[in-house]
Amino acid sequence: MKVERQLYKASFKNMFWYFLLQFVLINIIVLIYNILSENQCFTINNIAILFQFVLPVINAVIYETRNRSGILKVSGYSKANEIKEIIELAMKIKGLTKTEISKGHDLYLNTSEKSRIYNFFFLEKITIKYNDNNIMVLGKKNALQSLEMKLNNPLSS
Repeated sequence: MKVERQLYKASFKNMFWYFLLQFVLINIIVLIYNILSENQCFTINNIAILFQFVLPVINAVIYETRNRSGILKVSGYSKANEIKEIIELAMKIKGLTKTEISKGHDLYLNTSEKSRIYNFFFLEKITIKYNDNNIMVLGKKNALQSLEMKLNNPLSS
């Protein structure tokens, strides 16, 4: 069995949304602090610029480069049902459930009550495509990495 992981380039759209989320949350905290301390204006000094503008940019770049989307290809297997069971067990452990099932295609999402808001910003979606010769798993790097480890060491799961 051959397992390959390939990561895509960083998404600037995701980076922008993550920056915007952090920027808004940090500035809401600054606004609340200014209201509670009875300051009538926003004073911009070196620390405020670093905290309000540079920190969200750095965090967005780091987050997106560390958790990029990618694809995991599994090929050269002899028992397809065992591989599917390992994948399903790994998805169940992560708390993901099958939401869309079609011939040769499964979609896993986190469907818990708390994750609805979280999924709006950081969608943890894993798509699995089954072919005759290989299995392709599309998702974020962290999910692909844990699945790759489970496929390489099926007894450890």
